[in-house]
Amino acid sequence: MNKKSIVIGSGFGGIASALRLKAKNHNVTLVEKHPDLGGRARIFKKNGFTYDGGPTVITAPYLIDELFELFKKNPKDYIELSPLKVWYQFIFEDKSKFNYSGNEIEMKKQIEEINKEDVEGYEKLVNFTKKIFDKGFTELADVPFDKPSIMMKQLPALLKLKSYKSVYSLVSSYVKNEKLRRILSMHPLLVGGNPFTTTSIYGLILYLEKKWGIHYSMGGTGNIIKGFEKLMNEVGIEIIKGREVNKIITD
Repeated sequence: MNKKSIVIGSGFGGIASALRLKAKNHNVTLVEKHPDLGGRARIFKKNGFTYDGGPTVITAPYLIDELFELFKKNPKDYIELSPLKVWYQFIFEDKSKFNYSGNEIEMKKQIEEINKEDVEGYEKLVNFTKKIFDKGFTELADVPFDKPSIMMKQLPALLKLKSYKSVYSLVSSYVKNEKLRRILSMHPLLVGGNPFTTTSIYGLILYLEKKWGIHYSMGGTGNIIKGFEKLMNEVGIEIIKGREVNKIITD
């Protein structure tokens, strides 16, 4: 007899959990208090325009593809992710611009135009963020930190990776120009953090972007949710919308 699982909340985490449980032959029910799915990835409409309510760029598209591939589905039949050539454009008070991308030749050319001495520092920074990425993403992303002992075990490595520094402080130890410091320490903003106070572990985003690039969901992030909803309906996940869970009763 298949186990029955109930997932509360339909953000990316809830949807991923529901699909992975279904792939393991659970009978899955997904409950969402709002009238539509998505959590922070929900859309909202105002004055005739449609807006993404949360994330607007995708930095690890393989994680999305995996969920479709669990059911031998082609992601391209459900969503369209387009890689971007220019990831971010920075415009400063003096009206100068910096196009941030995965093109290392162009990146170093722009850095050299601002401060030639910082090219080497930039290269060293990228190499260091790879170490953070290898530890924080590759090794620890799937580790459940449900016991203090697990966290304590990682403390030496986290200290070695300068986790006690802020992202801005870490970047500043490699790059001297203030414009470049602001550019290269912006990544905590993507998750609602402050570059001046957020731990340097979030520097792994700098390398993560370089590994898989930045993608945009054509039609907005809400279209990814629509694709997932279609998939969940196809594979037999029960979806309940507009119902809030008030209490969890365990035996």
